[in-house]
Amino acid sequence: MRDMLSVILRLILGIVAFFVIIIVVVFNYETGEDKRNIRLEEDRIAEYTAQNFKDVKKIEFKRFEKNISTQTWFIDAVINDNISVSYSLNGIGENDDIGIIYNPDELKEKTKDEQNITEKSNVEIIYK
Repeated sequence: MRDMLSVILRLILGIVAFFVIIIVVVFNYETGEDKRNIRLEEDRIAEYTAQNFKDVKKIEFKRFEKNISTQTWFIDAVINDNISVSYSLNGIGENDDIGIIYNPDELKEKTKDEQNITEKSNVEIIYK
């Protein structure tokens, strides 16, 4: 009786472990293609930020995650070590519009004449 209970308990634990592994793989699955696209999107976001905002010297990406229910990507970054911003993308690798949430008191937009001056190569980028 005791041996049978031990076998049943091990079987149940094995089944639970199997389902936990499946759930972890399904919700955290990133292909090499996703990682490459994330890096390209980080570059595109850095270029967008340097082109549209004043005094951008450094961008450090902190989070790059996909919301499973909305299929939207959310990116958190810190500019110049003290300005927190959040970006959103409808898809990666699709060159969609970049949404940005920032504090206008901390990060100033460039005028149309200033937008062509700064290049991404002048900005230090720390990737996620």
